[in-house]
Amino acid sequence: MCPSAFADCSGWILDCRTLSPSSMEFRIEIQLRAVIDLYSSIIGSGLELIG
Repeated sequence: MCPSAFADCSGWILDCRTLSPSSMEFRIEIQLRAVIDLYSSIIGSGLELIG
């Protein structure tokens, strides 16, 4: 899900790390105007954002 969500928002995945079996960390670069679309896509898939 996430890689396609980033691509749909014209984003780049700069780094991806698995933190645990249920947690991943992504470092991304996207245009500011795409933040809402990306957030909606992530939340719509049922994932949680923690930071």
